[in-house]
Amino acid sequence: MSEWQGKWNRFVHRIMKKGSEKLTLMVIPHNDSEIINFQLSKFTIFFSIFIFVFLIFSSVLSMGLQQTMRGEVTELTSLSEATLNEREQYLSKYHELYQYNQRVKKILESTNAKLQFAQNSDKVFLEDRVLAEIAQREIAAESLAIQGILEERAKTNAVLDPEDPYKELDADFRYGSEVIQYKKLHLDIRQTISSIRSVSGFLQQREQVQQSLPYGWVVKGGHFTSFFGPRVSPFGYTRDFHAGVDLADRIGTPIYAAADGYIETASYAGGYGLHVRINHKFGYLTLYGHMSSVTVSSGQYVYKGQMIGRVGNTGRTTGPHLHYEVRYGGRPIDPLPFLTNT
Repeated sequence: MSEWQGKWNRFVHRIMKKGSEKLTLMVIPHNDSEIINFQLSKFTIFFSIFIFVFLIFSSVLSMGLQQTMRGEVTELTSLSEATLNEREQYLSKYHELYQYNQRVKKILESTNAKLQFAQNSDKVFLEDRVLAEIAQREIAAESLAIQGILEERAKTNAVLDPEDPYKELDADFRYGSEVIQYKKLHLDIRQTISSIRSVSGFLQQREQVQQSLPYGWVVKGGHFTSFFGPRVSPFGYTRDFHAGVDLADRIGTPIYAAADGYIETASYAGGYGLHVRINHKFGYLTLYGHMSSVTVSSGQYVYKGQMIGRVGNTGRTTGPHLHYEVRYGGRPIDPLPFLTNT
């Protein structure tokens, strides 16, 4: 037996001896009743005191924990209510957006039919069932991709970036079922936007075409004094061919370009007097004759409705008016349908 083991045995022996000593507790009543004696060992007294202190400490600790848990429960309850309210708001907005998108789709379907973008048998938009299937496939693919990222990080014990959006996700990450609804709506809105862009592109092209075609009234005021075609010459009794129309008005009345185009000529030319020729797209040309003044020059680009000069009485004329011609492929055509079709 080693020296340390002997010391330890003697220490344990003294503790056991002291603990086995008994103390007598006497209860003496005020009357003549018999005195009650209690004999308790020191071990028993020490253990009783320990149990008492432990119970008091446990009670105080449990009361503190109860207060803390009560606060946490209240906070979690408030957070849960806020989450439910936010969810209800999202669902409400979802239904509003869904209904609005359905109305827009009906308008677009009608517009596409009028524009003949699609035949009557063609579907402009995918059905909800098809969209739901696509949404489910995309959601499943995203879930698997994120799960793969998390599993790879778990294998390599990679440290997550504090700004990483996936840092709070579990390894068995899955999207909730409601996400499919939002994904389907997202896909539906995307095809609606695509259809709107198609219509918008068509309308922009149509506007560009309209801007390039010589439709509309070209003088501020005026009235017809001569039309396109064969007529009796105003300078005698012979017949001639009038290549345009005459719009009479006061000298100085503004004249406007019939469409976008480049100024081919802005000069004096015999019987036309001071005149302007504008080249337009698609083979059209417009001519404005007998002007008193011009506000454009050759080679200049002008826009539909832009002022190019004023009514005059220059050249071969019997009075102040605008001689207006429309030519297609170099040949004069009747300007009347272009003037009256705005």
